[in-house]
Amino acid sequence: MKKNSFLITLVFVTNLSFSQYAVVDFFVLEDGMEKNYLELEKLWSEFHQSRVDNNSKIGWSLWKILPKKDHNENTADYMVVNQFLSKDQLDLAYKKFNYSDVVKTIKTKLRGKMSPRGVDKILGKKVKKKIRTYHIEMIDQTIFAGGDLRVGDKMGMTVMIQKDNEYEKFESNVAKPFFNQQVLKGNLRWWALTKIVDRNDEAYQDGTHFTWRVPVEGKKWERIIFENDFITDQIWKLTSDTRETKPPVDLELIMKTN
Repeated sequence: MKKNSFLITLVFVTNLSFSQYAVVDFFVLEDGMEKNYLELEKLWSEFHQSRVDNNSKIGWSLWKILPKKDHNENTADYMVVNQFLSKDQLDLAYKKFNYSDVVKTIKTKLRGKMSPRGVDKILGKKVKKKIRTYHIEMIDQTIFAGGDLRVGDKMGMTVMIQKDNEYEKFESNVAKPFFNQQVLKGNLRWWALTKIVDRNDEAYQDGTHFTWRVPVEGKKWERIIFENDFITDQIWKLTSDTRETKPPVDLELIMKTN
């Protein structure tokens, strides 16, 4: 299994088992602190890589949320994904987490490249205004095409609100076959459905699932058509009865572990 695949992180992304688990953080930055935030994440990436290397997690990635006209001051600026093989692996990582170990690891890995005082200065800056945290688990996904994710790759995410107990079945039996076909045709690299199983108090409380899509540059999905127009219309009516959707979010990969 490739360590730098997830959900995205699961984003995240290659052949994953449904037992895989991830923590997704959405950060709203303080005004004018984007450069400082990226410096901070660059330091933290050293710690995350060390944890991937010692098999405490399977991946970490940083994604920029691309701006849209309807975004406002509460819209997150960046998304971070920490990937784990299971909730047990996550729980163990949390249990062993110690901030002093983080600082020690970063300073050790950057010895000769940055002074300890320089590390402390970057770590000490307040750059985040809000943190919305979600724990998610894989429910279903297509095959993954096109090789590992690379810095600069794009991904789409949509918040879904379950309205019916059959919702996940609709995604697996209606959406997944269509998206799998689009992957095989070269119009899409990957699609997945994940379920939100926990969240912090600052997180939005209405979403129940996330869907993820990794596009192929320059390609578009084909229109979903079933046996005939009547069946297509009826399936879409049933589908709309099972969930609501939020406006999609566009993401760009900025950093990741190896």
